[in-house]
Amino acid sequence: MSSPEAPPGPADASTPARRTHGGETAGERAGGVARSLLDPRTWVHMLRLAHLASYSHVRELRRIHLGAGVRIAPNATFRNGERIAIGKHSHIGEHDMIWAGNSHGRITLGDYCLLAPNVTITASNYAVVQGTPVMHQPKEERDVVLGDDVWLGANVIVLPGVTIGDGAVVAAGAVVTKDLPPQCIAAGVPAKVIGMRPLPDGADR
Repeated sequence: MSSPEAPPGPADASTPARRTHGGETAGERAGGVARSLLDPRTWVHMLRLAHLASYSHVRELRRIHLGAGVRIAPNATFRNGERIAIGKHSHIGEHDMIWAGNSHGRITLGDYCLLAPNVTITASNYAVVQGTPVMHQPKEERDVVLGDDVWLGANVIVLPGVTIGDGAVVAAGAVVTKDLPPQCIAAGVPAKVIGMRPLPDGADR
């Protein structure tokens, strides 16, 4: 009879350590986590992020006029919420920025508006006169109005003074610099009308 095989012993020193998907060993990853948690700058940065969430989201939501059933991503940001109105059942996506003017520029969204992630709507902009740094120039404020059932695709930018009509659809990445008519489909930089939303089957044309 052949003798039974000996049970496997401890791994040989030459055996490579098991690595994670990131190429680190479990020990290296644990050490990196520990260094991050022990670094006081990590905690200072966390406090800064908490402050950002407070002044750009939590406190501003108390000032915004919200219709019933509005849904807002927790990382959307707002400025001057007392000059922002969002109609009922509208959806504000992740990382959206809705910034009203510091003095009078208002932003109004109608009912059932749908904003994809990373949309920016601003009611103010710096002047760009030569000879003065842009950040030192006065802001020009104009109202922005979105009608009902407006859909803004991802990364759309809407600039001051724009009115977007009911039912308009704006394609991802567009920059809206001028008014758009109701029920249109717009795309591009600057955004231009490229079509109209189709009528439902059986509707009079």
